[in-house]
Amino acid sequence: MGGGVLARLLNDPRYDVVGVLVRNPKKVRDVACPQSLFTADPAVLWAKKPDIVLEALSEGEAGHAVIRAALEAGCDVASANKQAVSRDPGGLQDLAKAKGRRIFWSASVGGARR
Repeated sequence: MGGGVLARLLNDPRYDVVGVLVRNPKKVRDVACPQSLFTADPAVLWAKKPDIVLEALSEGEAGHAVIRAALEAGCDVASANKQAVSRDPGGLQDLAKAKGRRIFWSASVGGARR
């Protein structure tokens, strides 16, 4: 999911992608993206002062940590990660409010298996 979103944002002149937080910045990716945007160090990303962080990790605990860190760093957050959001939705809302930020997660609800 993250690669697809990244590709669209990179090709949309309305957005300026300032960084991409990944586990391994040297990993070959399917998205044509400047290597300089990739970092494994959250502090490097927060230092670029992004307006919004799009959290697209597949793991709940790591996603939750990224969401909290982004809010603490003064960024708005959007996430579709059900596992990350469900760990403490009230706490995330409270943290966003305390920091004067917004958190969006409507994409993380409504999924079902048939």
